[in-house]
Amino acid sequence: MVFNVKMLPRVYFTAPNIHNNANLTITIIHDVLSHWSGNLPKVLYLQLENTCHENKHPIVFGYLNMLVELRFFRR
Repeated sequence: MVFNVKMLPRVYFTAPNIHNNANLTITIIHDVLSHWSGNLPKVLYLQLENTCHENKHPIVFGYLNMLVELRFFRR
């Protein structure tokens, strides 16, 4: 669920042969940000399930850190 008054809701479905992993998480976050309508917020808030295989994976945190380092977000 994306909270942006200018953006239509986005829903993502995957086929049974697509594994839920860090790559899928990053792909969805990147797709949402790529289609963002208007200015990006200063702080990106994510609500994710508590799983180290998908959402708390070091690669996901690396991607999020890159967004901050490139100044897309302040935090």
